[in-house]
Amino acid sequence: MLKPFINLLPWREKRHIQQCQRCYWQLLGFFTLVGGIVFINSLFNGYFQRNIATEQKQLHPIKDKLAQQTQQLSQQQKRYIAPQSQPLLSAVQTQEILQILTALPFQQGALEDCQFLLSEQKPYFQLQGYAHTQDEFEQLHQYLNAQLKAENVQLSQFMPKQNQQLQFEFRVALP
Repeated sequence: MLKPFINLLPWREKRHIQQCQRCYWQLLGFFTLVGGIVFINSLFNGYFQRNIATEQKQLHPIKDKLAQQTQQLSQQQKRYIAPQSQPLLSAVQTQEILQILTALPFQQGALEDCQFLLSEQKPYFQLQGYAHTQDEFEQLHQYLNAQLKAENVQLSQFMPKQNQQLQFEFRVALP
């Protein structure tokens, strides 16, 4: 007996066409998604590149300032004098200097500033003040020369002011 023959080929072809169409749509969706991701990535990349460029422009002056301050710091470190283990002045010398300063022969003038400084490993102090008359200044200068040895006393500034005062600055080297 003959079996009836059923042709399933049109049904399979239809299913195959549907699967191919579904695959095309999936591939189209996949490539669209990849293209979108690449596009968004390029947008973000451009955005970040612009931000990096502006940050580097802002960072450049800061780097210059840092280099300048580093150079200044290294120069100051070269000029730094390490503290000595011994005091620069003994207690007796300090007391003598204070006695001399308290006995300065001022009549109307005054001592405005007294600074103890260190230059090239030699201690000295600097006296700044004013005298009202030439005689008062000369008495002060003679007193300092007599008390502190003339070779140690140096007049570093002398300037008459408008109000008849004589402004002075002495630099006194310590032995």
